Amino acid sequence: MLPVGPQSGKSLRPWQGLDIPQLLKQFSISPKKTLGQSFLICDHVADKIVAAAGHDDVAVEIGAGTGMLTVRLASHYKNVIAIEIDQRLKALHNMITADFPNVVFVYEDFLKWIPRPTEIPTVVGNLPYYITTPILEKVFFQMKPKTMVFMVQKELGARMVANPGSKTYGALSVFVQSFTKPEMLFHVTKNCFYPAPEVDSVVVKLEGIYGYEEVVDPEVLEHVVKRAFQQRRKMLRSGLKKEPLLLKKAEEAGIDTSLRPEQITVEQYVRWATLVKCQNTA
Repeated sequence: MLPVGPQSGKSLRPWQGLDIPQLLKQFSISPKKTLGQSFLICDHVADKIVAAAGHDDVAVEIGAGTGMLTVRLASHYKNVIAIEIDQRLKALHNMITADFPNVVFVYEDFLKWIPRPTEIPTVVGNLPYYITTPILEKVFFQMKPKTMVFMVQKELGARMVANPGSKTYGALSVFVQSFTKPEMLFHVTKNCFYPAPEVDSVVVKLEGIYGYEEVVDPEVLEHVVKRAFQQRRKMLRSGLKKEPLLLKKAEEAGIDTSLRPEQITVEQYVRWATLVKCQNTA
């Protein structure tokens, strides 16, 4: 059973202004490159992320790390489920649960973790670049949160919020915008992490707009979008000439096939994928 009540009366002071590198050294923990570990060390960034997430009953944190976000979420939410794959951090996390009994740490690969309850209102996390899409798929389709606040690499964030016609608009843009309303919140320099990564990050907020999944299979949508963007510099009719069925369904969806993939809106891709799904199930 989860503990009850946000710990709004609990002072965050012991958890503010921490020397994260020294804290890790105290617990004999060295960041692992294989896990993509770069720990957040800037209090003001953690404060802004949690403020953007708001208040609700349950929050899931992906990649708790040293607990910079965890303790702040505990002051806003009745229950916090913090997922962390690195069990070396347990001793540090025990200090957090001693102060914040409404936090539960789960030591598991997030992609293998089974959420209970399955619908969780808020998800927060610093997403590793190399598995961002699988994480988003799990969050969108298994958890269906109302609010998501993610820190991602700057380039990735730009792609998530990109508009049709821009150079950064692509398959990820269509996928994210088919199921959420994304908003770029703020920039985070690489100096706010230990060890400092090679690139800066951004924080994006996603508001769930679920419903498309009732008419289009996400796998079909992914297939259509990936095929379209395979040759993004070409017109659809040229890039898909070896896939006449996809081209036919694009025309049936009212899409001008003289357009390039980045000129097609999210709504048009969804309509196109819906017709492909109907063809497959006919």
